[in-house]
Parts: sequence; C-alpha cells; structure tokens
Amino acid sequence: MPEDAPLTGVVHAAGVGQAAPLADTPLDQVAAAMAAKTLGAAHLDALLDGHDLDFLVLVSSVAGVWGSAGQSAYAAANAYLDALAENRRSRGLAATSVAWGPWAEVGMASAHRTVSENLERAGLRLLNPATAMTELRRAVVRGETAVTVADVDWEQYHPVFTAARSSRLFDTVDTVAALGAPGSTGAVSGLAERLGGLTEQEQERLLVDLVRAEAAVVLGHTSAEGVPVKKAFRDAGFDSLTAVELRKRLAHLTGLALPSTLVFDYPNPLALARHLRAELLGTVETAPVATGPAVTDEPIAIIGMSCRFPGGARSADAFWQLVADNTDAISEFPVNRGWDGDALYDPDPDRPGTTYSTQGGFLHDAGEFDAGFFGISLGSLGSALADQISERAAAEASQELGRRLTESAGGDATPAQRLLLRDPVAVTTEVGHPIGSRSGLGLSAFYYTLLLVLAGFLAGNIIHNGVDTGLGYADSELGPWHSRRPTVPVSRTSTLVVKMGMTAGLTVLTTALIMVATIGILGMDAPHLPLLAVFSYCASLAVGLGVQAINAAFGGIGQLVAMFVFIALALPSSGATVPLEAVPEFYRVLGIFEPMRQLASGVRSILYFDARADAGLARAWIMIAIGVAAALAFGFAMARYYDRKGLHRMVPRPE
Repeated sequence: MPEDAPLTGVVHAAGVGQAAPLADTPLDQVAAAMAAKTLGAAHLDALLDGHDLDFLVLVSSVAGVWGSAGQSAYAAANAYLDALAENRRSRGLAATSVAWGPWAEVGMASAHRTVSENLERAGLRLLNPATAMTELRRAVVRGETAVTVADVDWEQYHPVFTAARSSRLFDTVDTVAALGAPGSTGAVSGLAERLGGLTEQEQERLLVDLVRAEAAVVLGHTSAEGVPVKKAFRDAGFDSLTAVELRKRLAHLTGLALPSTLVFDYPNPLALARHLRAELLGTVETAPVATGPAVTDEPIAIIGMSCRFPGGARSADAFWQLVADNTDAISEFPVNRGWDGDALYDPDPDRPGTTYSTQGGFLHDAGEFDAGFFGISLGSLGSALADQISERAAAEASQELGRRLTESAGGDATPAQRLLLRDPVAVTTEVGHPIGSRSGLGLSAFYYTLLLVLAGFLAGNIIHNGVDTGLGYADSELGPWHSRRPTVPVSRTSTLVVKMGMTAGLTVLTTALIMVATIGILGMDAPHLPLLAVFSYCASLAVGLGVQAINAAFGGIGQLVAMFVFIALALPSSGATVPLEAVPEFYRVLGIFEPMRQLASGVRSILYFDARADAGLARAWIMIAIGVAAALAFGFAMARYYDRKGLHRMVPRPE
C-alpha cells in the first residue's frame, strides 16, 4: 500500500453456497464450502495482525446464527466468522461480523428465484440494499463485534422455524412474545356439533376426508386422492413451511388452537384426524410431557440411562442397589468366552500377554450373543463380529432407556411421542480400520495370497521340469512331440543351486503379473504398494524354494508332496478372514503352522491395517524367513546326502 494512502479498512465478503444435507455432502465438499469464508478470514487475520485498521467487516449469514436447512457447512463457516470477530476484539483489534439475511437485487439468494421465493414464503424477506448499507454503517461506527441484520416477518417465520421442533431462541423478540401471549382461540366452529350426530366411524371418516382435502390444497394436488390415508406427511411432500400452512387451515376450520408441530406430532392423515376428533369432542386432555419443573439454565439434562455392569446389574437402579449394598461384583474368568485361563495366567506381572490375576469385573452373559441370528458368518472380517456385538449391546441399552422414558412420561405422551421415546438412540458403528470399495469385503487378501502360493508352486515346478529336461534327466513331451537331450553329468547339489536361482528369477515375473492383474486390471485396493510388492515376491519365492527342496528330496513324487504341503494345507484357510480365536480348536492349532494363513495375515495387514506389525505382518515375515531357511537347509541337506551316497539321478532309457 502506498504511504499516502494507507490501508484503513478491509471487507471479507467471499462465500460459497451449499444446498444439501450434511449426511449427503462428502467431506471434500464440506471443506470446499467452508474454505472461502474460513481460510480467507484466517489469512486476513494473520496478514493484518500488525495493522491499525479502522474496520474489518466479515460478511456472515443468519445461517450461522440460527441455522438453515441444507446449509450445515455454510452455517458452520459463518459461525466461524462470528467467533473470529470476538477473538480479534479480545486482542484489541478491529472486527465486525454482520450476519445478513438474504439480500434483494444482489447476493446468492437473489440469484436463484426459487430460493428467494421460498425464503419470502417462509417469512424471511429480502433486504433492501440501501437499508442493509445503512445498518452496516451503523454497526461499524458503533464498533459492534457481531450483529444480525435481517428483515423477518415473525408471524410467518417463527411458526415455520418451530414447526419440526420447538425452540426458545427467539422468545425475547417482542413480536414473537406477542404471538405466544394467551388470548382467545376463537369460538369452536359448528364442526363439533356436526360430529356429535355421527357414529364414531362416520366421525373419523369425515375428519380424515377434511385433513386429506386441506393437505391436497396445500400441496397443490387436484384432489384428496394425492394424499393417502396412512402415508406419512413427510413422504407426501410436506416440509416445515407447508406443515405450518396446513396447521393454519385446520385451525381456521376447527376453531382449535393447534401447535405448529402438528404435522410432525401426528404424522399421517389418519392419526391427525383422530387427534382432531379427540380435541373437538373433548374425549382426551392434551398436556405436555413433563415430569418436573423445567430448569432453563441447564445445558444438558439426563432424563434416563441404561447400562450393563458386572454383578448382574442390567439397569441404573440395579447398579445403584449394587453400590448401596456394597456388593462384590468381582468374579472368576467367564467360562463361555473360549478363553484359555491357564495360558492367560502368569504370576509374573511383567510378562507380556498374560495376567497375574484370574479375577475381574466381567459381563458373564456377553458370550450369549447369537451371531447366526443376526446373519453374521465366520467368513466376514473379524472386526465385523466385534461391531455387531457392540451394536447389539448399544441397541439393548437404547431399548432399556426407552422403557424408562415411556414409563416416566406415563399417559401424558402422544402416540407419536411414545413411539419416539421407545427407542430413542440411533445406534451406529464405525469400523476402526475401514477397507476400500474394491477390497472384496475383505476377501481380496485371501485370494491375493492364494495367487501368490499358486504362483510359487507353479514357478518351482516349471523350473524343476525345465532344468531336468535341459540336463537330459527327463524327456520333453508336448502332445505328439517328444524329444530327449543328451544327459549332462552334474551333481544333485549343483542342480538344486541352478533350480533355486532360476526360481528366484521367474518369481519376479510371476509376482509382477499377479500385481498387474489384481491391482492394475481388476482395480484391487492396494495401499503401501512398494511394501506389498516386496512382500509378495518374498512370499511367493519362499513357496517356490520349498517346492524345489521337496522335489530334491522326494524325486518323482516330489510334486505330489509339494502339492499337499502348499495346497492341501491351505484348505482351513478358506475362512482366512476369521481370527484364529473365532475358529474351532482343531483349526486353531493347525493354523499356527499353516503357511497359507501366515501369508494371508501379512497381506491383510498391508491392505487393511496400515501395515501394522502387530496385525500379522511381523509374524508373516518371520514365517517367510523360517520357510526360506527350512527350504535351503532341507533341500541342500538331502541333495548332499544323495551325492555322498552316490545316488545319482536316473536318466531315461534309450529308445
């Protein structure tokens, strides 16, 4: 900035709109919607920290003050501007955040006719730009930190704002307070007298037809057929604005003082008609659900709870009784969890993986979870089993809480309220180690490992047969073609060295082909690609060297023996996504020595668990090292033994 024209004021007016529920907005879109306001304001705050400004105006929105449907990220960004203004003021710096209502002629709302019309129908009128600039000048001159400027028709807007849920946010506004002041609700129309001369079924039919007809008018249908009797108002197309309009029409026709949440309390025409009948004929008394005096300054109120505690406590009352009676809830290890108590116990408290006590506080009935009932098979990821158990426990806790809430509400609650209270908690689980969309539901680790084992097995046998044919120790047969090479006198040990070296070379090609096919062509999710490549090569090479060692030891039947070792022993791994602790005892013992399972654990750790050593990768590397060492030691030991004994290779007989 030139010295003769120093910087004295800045206006931050950037912003990106949003028109989607938060649940349907990906994280990157949330970040993009917030960045224009939040990052821009943060950069300005940092850059202007040493400047003595007359003003810094942050253009905010009413969405950040009282919210706006479909604008969660946008609202959060504007709330950030209000907070930044407060923060700058606390540091002695200039800042004024103005939360604007929609503007006429300019601004995001005016650019979309449908949006502006909906806002005005809801009671949020478009601001005249001249009026808005006057209010901006007033806020800056007065040194305001955070102000809200909007043209609101409270008689229209407040009922819409509170249609889906009650709110006391605007109670201090004089116009809103006047709306809630007690007064005459008007004389009840002759509808009640008309109902008195009808049977109960005729009364219900009349009121259902009335509700459907008025709902059809509000929604713009040509007849009441567009509003089915038992279809929820939400599903029929009602929102907060149309809900308020229907409430107004019914209040005028019935003479009743109906709440703004009417459509949400009685969610379909039949339920609403029955409520109107009860109100008109005085068959029930309606009262708010309350069990005690309201505490207006309490931010959070615990109105019920549910729990499971050691000692058999299945409710809050039982837990407090357990505490009051000084009950000892400590017990021995549960017997229905499959735990090996003898292996877990060790008197040395410093020994890892053990406990020096055989007692503790346990939920002994947790083992009664029926996985089959919930459709959980042992072929799914082990983490899914834990998720389902946790979700079941949380769901039971929600139902227990709902039972206590409905009991507390008694007969004062409406049917809709009792339905909501019955199961008040939405239970969701989140996977600690989420897998990608191209992971075969976790099974790709097993099938990828199977390819590595098969590649190693085939590479070993291809090299074995090829070398024997090239040295003249086996005939070459391909269909009707038959050939035989001159025999090359060479020791078994030297032959094994050649075979193992060539296996190492061919394994590079087979591993590359597997990765190209699974990752490049099929699109398998594959994080830590360099590590996966090295691990794949080493795993497949270990199998190939094992095949060579077995062939060197067993000769003609070596391929059958190798097939049993590396293929038949992989059968228990058909459920390799199941933790060892979740399979029967026999397979659990077998799995400790099973090559396929050890390799699958390493692949699974790389693909799904961020290559964590304690997720199976360390054990897989150890087993690969043991496998390579065993193959080299066993193969060369047998080859040298045969050479010392003079047991030379048999050659084909001359034709």
